[in-house]
Amino acid sequence: YATLRPPQAVQATTDEAAIEEEHSSLLAAIDKDANGSISYDEMEAFLAAQRDPASPGRRFSSAWPRWFYTEDYFYDWRPATSEVVREMEAEMLEARIQDTMAYLDCCPRDGLVSANELLAALRQWHVVHHRLDVT
Repeated sequence: YATLRPPQAVQATTDEAAIEEEHSSLLAAIDKDANGSISYDEMEAFLAAQRDPASPGRRFSSAWPRWFYTEDYFYDWRPATSEVVREMEAEMLEARIQDTMAYLDCCPRDGLVSANELLAALRQWHVVHHRLDVT
């Protein structure tokens, strides 16, 4: 949730300048009214516009905010029609937006993601993933 990018698309770093540059880029891409915070509608527009596939080379090539990261979720069942896939994509996108907003909107919980909340989440993600990479 913190990076607002597909899995494996962001390289963990402890370089503060790189994290702040990523933050500025994300904020500019999402905060369309440039008020310094991200609304639900802005998050929805940003995630809905993403096109990178969740699982490249897999049967379902839906964009990452609209699908599962792996097909392990399905076990033996697979959506039989494109209509069912579209319905599942819409539900996944809605869940991804709600989860992302809930994750990022923390201090205070006001229904908006402030620039500081986004930066704090990015810093935390980078530290945790950098530590995972070096262990």
